Amino acid sequence: MSGAPPDSNAQAEGRAEGPVQDSPVRSGSVSTPACPRMHYTLRGEGPLVLFLHGFPTAGLLWKGAAERLSDRFTCLCPDLPGWGRSSPMAGRGLSLLDESVALLEALEAACGRPVRFLAATDAGAVLAAYYAAVRPEKVERLVLMSAPVWPDFNIPWPMRILRTPVVGEVAGLVLAPLMFWRLGLGGDELSRYTARHRASFSHPFRGPLGGMRLARRLRWGEPGEVMGQVSRLLPQIQARTLVVDCSEDEAVPLSLSQRSARTIPEARLLQLPGPHFLPLTDPNLVARHLSDFFSQP
Repeated sequence: MSGAPPDSNAQAEGRAEGPVQDSPVRSGSVSTPACPRMHYTLRGEGPLVLFLHGFPTAGLLWKGAAERLSDRFTCLCPDLPGWGRSSPMAGRGLSLLDESVALLEALEAACGRPVRFLAATDAGAVLAAYYAAVRPEKVERLVLMSAPVWPDFNIPWPMRILRTPVVGEVAGLVLAPLMFWRLGLGGDELSRYTARHRASFSHPFRGPLGGMRLARRLRWGEPGEVMGQVSRLLPQIQARTLVVDCSEDEAVPLSLSQRSARTIPEARLLQLPGPHFLPLTDPNLVARHLSDFFSQP
């Protein structure tokens, strides 16, 4: 039901552990005129689920959840353009939305079957919402987690600094190593952030000039313009939609998640305990709810 209150049962479930499916991992890449190489991994068998990460991470963000879902689903985890092992796209601003649609369709072609289920977080949720709105016949189930799809979204301060010309290049020399070192995580959550995650997320920004490259990468356009376009299209989404709010999310407040759930027809709001990068810090909890949602008749 649109705008429903957070699921109190989910809040009480905590962070249960569960078995991990050890399925073979396949990798590949696709290309479009706007993006020479988009790297992806595939694991599991069953209905195809596309997982989209946000900034400043990569497809490995979803690895834990994908492992736990791979006994029931084929899990497709790409690195978005300019992140992980994928090439950046040439466009900026609104053009990135349509260029991303072309990339998602190229992924479908590479897999030989349509992507019916989407799960996305952060900036990936912006692309997933746009895709579901402009290709309503293709998407059956949609999960938007920590989704900054509104033009009044307040960009976190490190990103604002890095997006500032000249200042961002200088600040990036310090902020980039700090950002990838901790990813804003603390306490027990930081133990989930492994050296492999760090290497994958920071891959395009290695070396003494990596901070400058990160600052320039983050200047992909005006967020208000892009988010404004996406938010206007939310009422067109026909997919059954689950909007997930993370209770300790310091980037995307509950009020934005509630607004998304009210605006997307028949969307349901679910609040889960944890930080912004919940697929990384508690993949078992995320996988359990995704499995339930994707398996519902």
